[in-house]
Amino acid sequence: DKIQNSNKFLSDLNASIQVLQKSREIRKYNKAIDAKFHEIELVDDYDKIDENVAEETKSLSELRDKKSEATGGLTSYKKQALGLMDMINSDRYKDVDIRYKQTLIRHETNAMAHEDLEKYYKALDKALIQFHAMKMQEINQTLKSLWQTVYRGHDIDEIALVSSVENVDSTRRNYSYSVVMKQGDVELEMRGRSSAGQRVLASLLIRLALAETFCVNCGVLALDEPTTNLDEHNVVSFAESLNQIIKRRRDQKSFQLIVITHDEHFVELLGKRDHCDFYYRIYKDVHQHSKIQQ
Repeated sequence: DKIQNSNKFLSDLNASIQVLQKSREIRKYNKAIDAKFHEIELVDDYDKIDENVAEETKSLSELRDKKSEATGGLTSYKKQALGLMDMINSDRYKDVDIRYKQTLIRHETNAMAHEDLEKYYKALDKALIQFHAMKMQEINQTLKSLWQTVYRGHDIDEIALVSSVENVDSTRRNYSYSVVMKQGDVELEMRGRSSAGQRVLASLLIRLALAETFCVNCGVLALDEPTTNLDEHNVVSFAESLNQIIKRRRDQKSFQLIVITHDEHFVELLGKRDHCDFYYRIYKDVHQHSKIQQ
């Protein structure tokens, strides 16, 4: 009986202890509940809380949609990446790094060559402009001397060849030339202001000046009917100028003068200085066949 009573006592004691523990937990939870209710009582704007909850719910829904969209896009990008990897590993893109380096070297080399060519072009263009100006000066000096020697009139002191630049751009330069006549300080263009004889004489003297300037080492000069429209005085003076040119260049092996003319008096004037042993005469016989006679 005592043992039974002792077991019962222990059982009741354990039960009491559990009741005390549960009572303590209940009080703890009640305090927590009271605190939450107190926090809730401190909140006045319940509608604002509902709005915040709705906004957060909407934002959460949008984020989920974006997550789903990003997940789908990621899958698509993965497929594209796999396709690109297959393409990179194909024969078409084999050794692409080496080929890229080779192409880059060619590109840089071409760029450097282009830059060098641009420098050479500018240097050559500058040199050509200087050469052109120098030769124009030489031509006009020779032309002035020839005109003052040959021309027997007193209305024109000298003539000159002038140039002007047209259509200047980065790739080409076009020159136009004209002949001017000078009387004192007055300079006028010969076109439309000179006689036919003056124009013919100017044309002949310009050709002579060009030959004197550019044909020093290859002096072949051909004159076809040079005395056409020239009066007697200018024919004589022109023949004297040709004789002077022949005299200056007679020792030059490459110099040749070819004169085609019907003016026998002009031929006689050229032959007075014994510059040639003979000349050829072309005529037609009674059958109208061309013949040549020394």
